[in-house]
Amino acid sequence: MTKSSLAARVTALEDKVGNETIQEQFREQAELIDQRFLLVDQRFDGIEADVRILKIDVSILKTDVAVLKMDVAALKTDVAAVKTDVGVLKTDVAALKADVAVLKTDVGILKKDMTIVREGIAIILVKLEGKKPH
Repeated sequence: MTKSSLAARVTALEDKVGNETIQEQFREQAELIDQRFLLVDQRFDGIEADVRILKIDVSILKTDVAVLKMDVAALKTDVAAVKTDVGVLKTDVAALKADVAVLKTDVGILKKDMTIVREGIAIILVKLEGKKPH
């Protein structure tokens, strides 16, 4: 550092300080530091309040997530039961289809039998009318 730059800095410092003693300068600096700490403390107080609120919100969210997990587990159980019921219904429907097919066959056979019975009755009626005295 050159003598001129050091001298310039000392002059600038003396101009800034003026006639104040070192004790007065330190007091001013201490007051500025205290003000700065007050501002920082106020900011921290606000941040601490925000953190407390966020902790409450997180706690509520944890509870909500736990409830949702239980709901999802219950829904999975319900879906499994519905799938089982659908399987049973499919089996029942298949059995009903088979029964309907058998009934259709039986009805077809009964129709043929009724046709035969009608033809037989018609023959009997013709024979009875032919034997009746007029």
